[in-house]
Amino acid sequence: MAPRSFHPCWRTVIGLAIIVSSLVAQKPTDAAVKDLAKKEAAFSVADREYTDATAVLRASYEAIEVAVTRSRGTAGAAWIADVSRLMEPICATAREVVGKSGAKERLSNLFKQQAVAAIERIEDADLKLLLPWLRKRMESFAAAPPMDAATYEPRSFAALILSAPLGDTKFHDLWNLELSPALPAAEAFRKASNQREVAAWDVAVARDPVMVYQRGAPPGFARVPAGKYVALGNSGYAASPPRSGRKPVTLAADIFIGLREVTNEEYHTWWLTLDEAGRKKHLPTDENRQIVWKGLSKTNEYEPTDEQLKQPVTGILFNSALTFASSKGARIPNEAEWSAAAGGKEGRLFPWGNDFAEARCRCSDGKASGMANVGSYPDGRGPFGHFDLAGNAAEWTATYESGKDIAGSKIDDANAVVRGGSWLMTKADVGTGWVWYRRALYEQRADLGFRLAMDVPKAAPR
Repeated sequence: MAPRSFHPCWRTVIGLAIIVSSLVAQKPTDAAVKDLAKKEAAFSVADREYTDATAVLRASYEAIEVAVTRSRGTAGAAWIADVSRLMEPICATAREVVGKSGAKERLSNLFKQQAVAAIERIEDADLKLLLPWLRKRMESFAAAPPMDAATYEPRSFAALILSAPLGDTKFHDLWNLELSPALPAAEAFRKASNQREVAAWDVAVARDPVMVYQRGAPPGFARVPAGKYVALGNSGYAASPPRSGRKPVTLAADIFIGLREVTNEEYHTWWLTLDEAGRKKHLPTDENRQIVWKGLSKTNEYEPTDEQLKQPVTGILFNSALTFASSKGARIPNEAEWSAAAGGKEGRLFPWGNDFAEARCRCSDGKASGMANVGSYPDGRGPFGHFDLAGNAAEWTATYESGKDIAGSKIDDANAVVRGGSWLMTKADVGTGWVWYRRALYEQRADLGFRLAMDVPKAAPR
């Protein structure tokens, strides 16, 4: 039986392999080509070391599983006998310590100096496989031995020390919780796994420099760095007062913003966890109160069609977006944060630059129509790698028309800022500066969705 989980970064490494193999094609410079070749060579070395470490760890896992299973089958008689033999003189000395001055300190020193050393003389071949763990187990016991340890008989003491491997814990749990943290093969695997992950990120960034903003971010997010930005502001119809021009904004701290808009599939999965009242409250509908999802399950539950699954979820109340975000430990980006992600420090007219290109977004000036799957326009990414900030689905921001940010605990009956434009709008309307206002409490529209944001922990790696 193979280990269920060697290391928590396993899924990340797999994800990076996918990222590295599916990046946007670019024309690299000669220096970039050489740098990429160097990074790919380093990754090949790290990958081989990771493969070797995995094989060693797997062999260790399988050998120890056989040894533990065999010993449990005989009630651990051989292991207990081996350890009790080594502990017999130590337990005899411990009994002499009872009741004497400084007994606690003397007892601790006895186990630290003699019991730990005695473990090295284990003779049972199966138990020797656990020697690194057994050594740490004895060191832990010696650091704070209970006072009644002085009265232990060798066999009872041996049974106590070996209680974990000889107990009834399933082996994969025993491995993950007890054994692997102490075994050299597991430590070598963790080191090789970390090195491979670093090397994979180096390759990803060398192939596509904007990938650096995903490094250290949760899956599906990219970092927008703190600093000074330029936000553009051209108001949509019925805006009062009208907005125009360039406005400086400052992000006081880094922020993680979702690479893509939340999809129907993601929202529907969450929606199904709600009770009947919650489903009714957070059901996506358009401006005519028609259900956005066109499918109907066998249990008469609303659901998106197969075509809708990977498209942005739309028809969402701001409160529903906020509730979904909260369930994910996230929030909705405010207007300044959204503008920074879309236009960068220079205040681009479109996420990719200052010139419109119909092949970079989904809007009414292009040949394609209808909602596209999220991430369908990789050439239209923003300065930090975010997709679909222009067109496809318009997006709620957590800022009122007045410029005040929306507090999650209370939503006023006021207009909220909507950014990005949708596939129904012209190229002028999907630029980074076009601003629309929607009633924060009430409006639901078939082309209005959202993306998530998360505050960056102070210790998060960059």
